[in-house]
Amino acid sequence: MRRPRLLICLLVAGALAAGLYAWLHGARRIPEDVLKARGGAGATASSPGAPSQPSEISDRFIFQNPYLDGRSAWFRERFAAARAELRSLEPPAEPTISSQVHRKPFTAGSWVESLDEEAKRERDEIESNAVESALVFFVPDVEPRELLVYLAASDYLERIPGEGTIDVETYIPRPAQPPQGLESLPGLGRNQWLSRVIWKRSQPLARPTAVFYLNAALRDGELLVLLEEAWRNLGGPGHVPVRMEATQIAVAARRGGSLVHLMTFYSGQTIPIFTDGIAVRLTEAFHRKVVGLVAAEAKGWKAPPEAVSFFRSIGID
Repeated sequence: MRRPRLLICLLVAGALAAGLYAWLHGARRIPEDVLKARGGAGATASSPGAPSQPSEISDRFIFQNPYLDGRSAWFRERFAAARAELRSLEPPAEPTISSQVHRKPFTAGSWVESLDEEAKRERDEIESNAVESALVFFVPDVEPRELLVYLAASDYLERIPGEGTIDVETYIPRPAQPPQGLESLPGLGRNQWLSRVIWKRSQPLARPTAVFYLNAALRDGELLVLLEEAWRNLGGPGHVPVRMEATQIAVAARRGGSLVHLMTFYSGQTIPIFTDGIAVRLTEAFHRKVVGLVAAEAKGWKAPPEAVSFFRSIGID
């Protein structure tokens, strides 16, 4: 009886060693930056496909890259389905969080078949190492408009405890010139803006990231909506590129406050084999911190006048 047990122990030890090796190897390998500008990827204000007029209200983000544009279109469909779900939800007694690690490509559409081989390879790699997460929670005594402006303009990420150093810059209103780190401004609708997040994480083996995001706010019937997608990596020594980050926060009025549905998709450095559970736990722990911070801050936060003016100009008042 001892020999089979010894064999099982050796197999388990070997599997754990292989997982540890994959963790170390994956954490140190810097993946290719799919968001980098290349051959017109990433629309500027005068690029074809960008919002035609600065007065346009748009939920689209333009990358001028077949994979990124197709992926972004799929996100919009998925986010629209999440908003439809929110309309019939009642506030939960406690925040509800669900997360999963994708191990195979999950976006879809006719655009997939038209991708060249390089884009198909990028799609396979990125979407086979991605975390999807959804969070629903209730914020008492805060109206949807107040909560949306807080989430968009307060730079609350900087104050999330235990997540390392997070430096946020929100460009509301949009800058006249490209911020440092960008060669040009993207094409933006009237309801869109840029933000920049530089994040030095506290978790072991988690590499720093530095990213410019495209953001949008809009009204969908009775819902107020924030959209965000990673647009450019700043790079720099030791930084790992973000290869996918798309988030929607939808807010609905409920008696006594606001009901929030947050959905996000993220892919950065490799998620090694046998570590799916760790990735899920870290993601859900982060969301719980978000809920706690929003509950503590949102009610008493005062929006700067320029943010109030911006959101009023796009019909969120």
